[in-house]
Amino acid sequence: AAAAAAAAAAACATMFTQRNFDPKEEFELQETIGKGSFGAVFKAVRKRTGDVVAIKKINVMGEDVDSIIREIEIMKEIHSQFVVQYYGNYFWKNKIWISMELCIDADTPVALADGGVRAARHV
Repeated sequence: AAAAAAAAAAACATMFTQRNFDPKEEFELQETIGKGSFGAVFKAVRKRTGDVVAIKKINVMGEDVDSIIREIEIMKEIHSQFVVQYYGNYFWKNKIWISMELCIDADTPVALADGGVRAARHV
């Protein structure tokens, strides 16, 4: 388990907005929006601005770190009104936190912890 966490940290060393920083200092998690095989998605508030965001928390233990990195890289590159906006990511205590736009309109697709996307009314 410790070896997997060390490998994940090494693989992600240059990838993260913040490392060795507790994201709970930046965000207040409010409620769980969804759960999946990779982790969970939460509604959260950025403490210093009051902005409401979605936080996707992924436990890297036993997960395919390459897939997670690919997801982050893709999210960083896409800038479209039709795709959930990516804000940043954090690596803390064997978990990856991805901060993104929170979409709660019933017809707006939302990112789920399993990597899928569903209309908000189905979450």
